[in-house]
Amino acid sequence: MPAYRPRGWATGGAERGRRGGLGGAQGRVTSPARPQPRNPLPPWLSRSRLTGHAHEPLPRLGHIRLELSVGPAPDVGDVLVVASSRLPVAQPLGHPGALQGPEDLARQQELHQATIHPALRLTRREEHEELRGGTRHSASAGHRRLRRLLVAGQVALALVLLVGSGLLLRSFVAMTRVDPGFHATDLVTASLPIRTAAYPEAARVRGFADELLGRVQAMPRVESAALTSGLSLRGGGWGKRVTFGDRALPTTPDQVPTVGYRLVSHEYFRTLGVRRIAGRTFEPQDREGSPGVVVVNQTMARRFWPGGSPIGKMLWLGPPEHMVSSILPAGFRFPRLTVTGVVADERFESLDVPPEPEIYQLYAQSTETSPALYLAVRSKRAPAAVVADLRNVLREVDPTMPLAEVATVGQLLRESGARRRFGALLVTGFAILALTLAFVGVYGVAAQFVAQRRRELAIRLALGASDDRVVRLVLREGLVTASAGAVVGLCVALGLGGVMRDVIFEVGPGDPVTYLTSAAVLLAAILLATIVPARRAARLPPAAVLASE
Repeated sequence: MPAYRPRGWATGGAERGRRGGLGGAQGRVTSPARPQPRNPLPPWLSRSRLTGHAHEPLPRLGHIRLELSVGPAPDVGDVLVVASSRLPVAQPLGHPGALQGPEDLARQQELHQATIHPALRLTRREEHEELRGGTRHSASAGHRRLRRLLVAGQVALALVLLVGSGLLLRSFVAMTRVDPGFHATDLVTASLPIRTAAYPEAARVRGFADELLGRVQAMPRVESAALTSGLSLRGGGWGKRVTFGDRALPTTPDQVPTVGYRLVSHEYFRTLGVRRIAGRTFEPQDREGSPGVVVVNQTMARRFWPGGSPIGKMLWLGPPEHMVSSILPAGFRFPRLTVTGVVADERFESLDVPPEPEIYQLYAQSTETSPALYLAVRSKRAPAAVVADLRNVLREVDPTMPLAEVATVGQLLRESGARRRFGALLVTGFAILALTLAFVGVYGVAAQFVAQRRRELAIRLALGASDDRVVRLVLREGLVTASAGAVVGLCVALGLGGVMRDVIFEVGPGDPVTYLTSAAVLLAAILLATIVPARRAARLPPAAVLASE
């Protein structure tokens, strides 16, 4: 085999050795120049005996690699020791058959143990891994897998919470855009509890309401005022069964629909700013003794007169008389009422509760009584400025009645969205915490990767690898772990969509905008967490790293 001498390397041993004893193995032991603290050769092997140069160092043990090839010859193969460029060509070691005595044979065996056996050990996998990863920052494979598993779990949890917070935030924003059906500016409300002992009959309640409204409307700071049994965002009122006179009568009680029922004063729609859709609202001629009239909301008009108009239609508040004839006086008939107008839907319970069919009737034309009345006052100035005047007026009308639950409608709107706002902020806070943990975890994985493979990265840079290639190598390490966690988190988030359906508003549980935004935020955090150690790895000084290793 001809001697091969690459640039920067020298060969030791014979150019062509004798064949025998090793069973036809041919090879060479090679190694890049790397100093070691001790010489593995026995003391009797001097530098001059092998190299002929007393001042040139021998290759170190940890710096040798053996390359073998199998040949047909039964004799000893050639062994070429290749070391740094400082090592000149060594002299032939001789053939074992030419040894003169037992002492020479023992020395030859010691030479094999000191050179070839360590070189063979370096070809094993664990030694290769040691050279690749280093021993200073090494960690077991089990620990690395556990760390990556934990980081993937953090990423999955962060994505689930990001999707949940995104859905809740979008629900809250959608709720703030809901039209409540009234104007909240300069509107103050209060509750008036009606005591049955003081007002046992509906006539006395109507007398109290008329007197109070007359005094409040005469106040200089008041633009208009109204009373109602159920106020927007406060609830109240009750349900009534309704029968329509323009269609076939129901035959069973289950066929009689139930709708919301509100007692109001004449100025109710004007005071609250409820928009009129069709027909007219209540007018001064609508009073006690005149033909009964009602106003319905838009939801009721759409449900019971789809594609038609309810204006002029007749109905009564109760089931057909023949269904309850056994408990009614003989010849009793429910008052027939005419629909005179349609108004916009109001959100009575909350902004996120869809409107239901509602009927408004003047309390002056009703024989019903309510356990409480709500006073709504639209002021010409700041609503809070009229509260003291309202208390004085109420004290003049009925000193025993308190003015309770005083609040502006703006406050009611904020309270209506408080629950969703709190839930969205709470989940968002947890999402930010989980995102921070995922950021730290991914950063730790990338930083540990750089620390464990400093020598490999330095060798890559020394051999001409570009900074971008090193950066991509570190980025891939962090993104692979994060991607696995993101896939798991996406599956979990989609699986929890059914649970989120009950707490979100006007947003689907699989809203693509929310998922894409959450994934983009998570990806940005992962890239930021990985790019820092990646750039640090690209700036490693190869010479200093190799010298320290």
